[in-house]
Amino acid sequence: ELVSLIRPKPNSTILGARIKLSAYNFAGKPKGKGLRYIIKTKMGEPPVLFSQVDTRHDEDILKNRLENEGYFIPEVISKVHEDKHRKVKVEYIVNLGKPYTIKKVIFPSKDSSINKRIYATRKESLLIPGHQYNLDTLKLERERINADLKEEGFYYFSADNIIFKADTTAGDHQVDIYVLIKNKTPLKMTRSYTIHNIFVFADHTLFQDSFKVKPDTVMVQGYYYISNSNVFRPEIIVGSIFLQKDSVYNSEDFDITLNRLMRLGIYKFVNIQFKDLDTTKKTGLLDSYIYLTPLTTKTIKLDFRMVSKSDNFAGPLVNVSLKDRNVFHGAETLTFNVNGSIETILSGKGHGLTSSTIGGNVELAVPRFITPFVTFNPPTKFVPKTEFKLGFQKLIEIQYYDLNTYSFSAGYKWNQTERIEHIFNPIVINFLKLGNTSSLFDTILKNNISLKRSFATQFVIGSYYSYIYNIR
Repeated sequence: ELVSLIRPKPNSTILGARIKLSAYNFAGKPKGKGLRYIIKTKMGEPPVLFSQVDTRHDEDILKNRLENEGYFIPEVISKVHEDKHRKVKVEYIVNLGKPYTIKKVIFPSKDSSINKRIYATRKESLLIPGHQYNLDTLKLERERINADLKEEGFYYFSADNIIFKADTTAGDHQVDIYVLIKNKTPLKMTRSYTIHNIFVFADHTLFQDSFKVKPDTVMVQGYYYISNSNVFRPEIIVGSIFLQKDSVYNSEDFDITLNRLMRLGIYKFVNIQFKDLDTTKKTGLLDSYIYLTPLTTKTIKLDFRMVSKSDNFAGPLVNVSLKDRNVFHGAETLTFNVNGSIETILSGKGHGLTSSTIGGNVELAVPRFITPFVTFNPPTKFVPKTEFKLGFQKLIEIQYYDLNTYSFSAGYKWNQTERIEHIFNPIVINFLKLGNTSSLFDTILKNNISLKRSFATQFVIGSYYSYIYNIR
């Protein structure tokens, strides 16, 4: 680890030989951009000169790293060795000594609301008596305390206002660590804030006055819901807001609200702002303003491509998709897909054989769990979905048969984390039925009982569960 801190790096070696340096010297001073220029600039490596080495600076860097890891009085000296070939070797000699360990951690006295909250987090502290002192651990501890305070109403607080005082007078290479708030921390950073009023602007626009006429304002479940178009059902939108009136500000509620609103799929931008009411009370008050800029709800997509398969079938494929992101005014997404293809064997065995497909499906995604008995809205940043899918596909082997496939499924999709997704369809129905057949195909089926069974009418009912782990 210490070696990686030393600068500059020596010339690289391959099996002990400095091949890149040799290539650089071999190329000399190229006159143009020919072979020598390529060797020098692409394959070569300029020599690292001793004049570039600052041993005093390197010593300070090494000492600093060792002090950060608990070796408070390290000795670092450098020695320069030069051989007869004008090559220089710099040797750094490090005497670590005994590392300092944490004897005890002293949290602030409970003389203020913020100190009282910091004191309450002591059991979750990353600073553990007996463990070696480490600056990186102190930084993580500071972020931990800051995150906890942000969940307990301290809206303006910043991790930079937390400092640590290390007292080495404990003796026997032990250190007492004091957790402190800076004396000059602004008053508002030490106050806990409560959410007062919450205003939801449901169809805000960015570059013009959103409300050319006076918008309708209604009170929905404690939220001021402001809309000029009433495109969305208010109870659906506020159901994705986890900031609550008269509750202590919580950064986790803020993050969940921001993510849930964005993942409804109906908003292009979500902007949440807070206004300090600047009261004289011990606990501050914040008004919250939630600005929602909608996406275009209806879209159409045309996909055309040429397909070539390994079995020599080739031909065009067309898919048309119609999507309505707000079909029932509750952020429900209704998608119609219609597709068709025609494929022909262009060469080789079966030349001229043609098949085609035509079909489509309808998908309805509702951004909440729909259950027969209970309604619940888990407080996560991921939007749970109830999905219904109905599909039809017709395969036409022009010289042989038509095959019709019908499908229906109903179920749920939700994310546990960014990487883990669950899909559970308690109802999955598939129906397959052979349609028109040619006399040639009838003869083939008559002479092949196993093939005939494979084309028998099938009606299958089941359930489906999928656990998806995304490694990206």
